[in-house]
Amino acid sequence: MTTTSKPVSFRMPPKEYEELQVKAETAGMKPGAMVKQIVCESLQAKDDSPLEEIQRDLQKLMESLHTFRCQHAKSVELLAIDAGNIKDDEIETLQRWVKENLSIEDE
Repeated sequence: MTTTSKPVSFRMPPKEYEELQVKAETAGMKPGAMVKQIVCESLQAKDDSPLEEIQRDLQKLMESLHTFRCQHAKSVELLAIDAGNIKDDEIETLQRWVKENLSIEDE
């Protein structure tokens, strides 16, 4: 037996919809996808124990931190090179320093 999903639609007041658009854009999502995620997470959260909810939130936080640290390391490298303070023969040294001091590959 195959189960198909059912469409859900509703209208939102303009102010709330604008807020949804901003939050969705910030998250790199479309508003409809964000609403779907919010609803699904809300329904799931009611079934979770407080510990499960904390674990899920902690996992999301760790994923966000990992992404931030990767982007930070690359940003430092690119900014130093782009600023013109690094000569071509020093780029490899800079890349090694970034890897040793800012990279999270070993974690």
